[in-house]
Amino acid sequence: MANTFDIVITCMGRLEQLKQSLPQAIKQQAAHCYLVDYSCPDSCGDWAEQQGLAVTVVRVGNQTVFNLSKARNSGAMAGTAPWILFADADISLSDHFTQHFIGNLEAGCSYHAQPSELGKMGTFLCSRQYFLQVRGYDEVIQGWGCEDADLYERLTLAGVKKDFFPAQMLASIAHSDASRTEHYAVKNIEQNHLGNRLYVSAIRDVTRLTGHWPDTQHREQYYQIAHSTVQHAHNASGCNDLFIELRKENIRGTELSNVLQYHIDQQPGRWQPGSTDANAPNPSRFAEARRAMEQRWPALFSDSEESPIFLLASGFRCGSTLLQRMLFKQCWLWGEPYGRTGLIDHLIAPFLQFGDIWPPDDFIEDHPRFQTDLESTWTANLYPAPDCLLKAAQLYLEGLLKVSAHAKGFDHWGLKEVRFTADHALFLRWLYPRARLIFLYRNPYHAYRSYRKYPNAWYLRHPDHLIDTPEKFARHWLATTSSFIEEAQALKARLVCYEDLVKADYDWPALESYLGFSVDRAVLNHKVEGAPESGFAAEIDISNELERMAYSISPLAESLGYYPRN
Repeated sequence: MANTFDIVITCMGRLEQLKQSLPQAIKQQAAHCYLVDYSCPDSCGDWAEQQGLAVTVVRVGNQTVFNLSKARNSGAMAGTAPWILFADADISLSDHFTQHFIGNLEAGCSYHAQPSELGKMGTFLCSRQYFLQVRGYDEVIQGWGCEDADLYERLTLAGVKKDFFPAQMLASIAHSDASRTEHYAVKNIEQNHLGNRLYVSAIRDVTRLTGHWPDTQHREQYYQIAHSTVQHAHNASGCNDLFIELRKENIRGTELSNVLQYHIDQQPGRWQPGSTDANAPNPSRFAEARRAMEQRWPALFSDSEESPIFLLASGFRCGSTLLQRMLFKQCWLWGEPYGRTGLIDHLIAPFLQFGDIWPPDDFIEDHPRFQTDLESTWTANLYPAPDCLLKAAQLYLEGLLKVSAHAKGFDHWGLKEVRFTADHALFLRWLYPRARLIFLYRNPYHAYRSYRKYPNAWYLRHPDHLIDTPEKFARHWLATTSSFIEEAQALKARLVCYEDLVKADYDWPALESYLGFSVDRAVLNHKVEGAPESGFAAEIDISNELERMAYSISPLAESLGYYPRN
């Protein structure tokens, strides 16, 4: 009877792990094992044959550097079964692994471990038909990382849907971190992984836009350029760009160029698509600026007695308006006031310039040289004291948000926003030590489904930061949510999960105690949908877009129990 599965296991210097994993693979039902001896220094193929194991040894000789893609392709080409299971030498299959799939396989699916865990992501099952259709693993990719992600993305583009099996069906066999790169040319995992990720992103986008996968020669060129870009960023400025020109045409004397741009930066958040200034207002630098201010001016702090409410959500369609409406019973909570203008970002901007030497002490109004005889003193640079700048920021916000709220009869005031991270919250906490901060996050896949119902994309900041792709939506969710989780305790913020918020047993008394007033729970029973004038967009299948999101936001999303299909 013909086998259903070919199990491909590769080995170069992993004989000790192979001695544990190979017997487990051999015992699988309806399967045959192909062991790829990739110039293994331990002669793993000879060992398997000497042991009389029921495997086919595929030898790839005269190799000094391990290429996982080439090794796996060699194993796959040796077999004929309709399904191929790829596993590393340090992965042990459960006793009845293949039996789990018999009778449940769908040709248009590939099967992956869930939850996705480091060390298990490369183990997957797919049909030989689709593996050959996308031409297998990309052998241009070298070193540690991304050869699996690249193949998964090309399978997705070919119409293959991801399905999952419990990660508990796999067991990782321990080995040293050094052994991960022992047979790779580049030992720096992080740097090599970034270069591979940049290459894979570029190839993916070129394929989508041109309709074909670049040939080997062009892929090798892209690969070298991608790794040179990363190398330069590490050695020089900390950031760099990769440009790929797709085509150029002349339209009545005007040249039109279509170019892909990839920006890598060791200071996340300081650059936005379309921006030409990496030093644009970036709230993530406020913590450093505040430390400098505290050292230079120890008495510089806010003594405000105001206790505004700042409700910060992890992006569009994350449920912030629901909670905002519940607070209106006691608090006038402005909704994203002039949000796309970067209002708070620009309020923070002057403080971001503060450091150990700027502004110079002799520019500040309380410097001795400004105390007498100003007529004969150089006053070209005469600055108000930093505490004046702090109070001016408070007066600005209170004039914008508090005055009108009080005029409406509300004692409590504040705002809700979907654009801010915990870095913004740190600034707001600095201005108002008694502020109440609520960090709200939601399942990003559910939020994106809701977002896609609207026909037009929305701006985080106009005109250069439009959320018009699933990757942009995902990156913003990741930036906000990760910062909320990491900084909630330090900022004395209330971290709220939307899925918990809408449950019948949510702990409202605890939230009300934090806020200092009661909320209107009846709002939960009255749904309000902010439909656009043009109506909602037609429903479409966005499963592929959700998978693209998943690559950007794992493993944080998975750690919170969020998956594209749930």
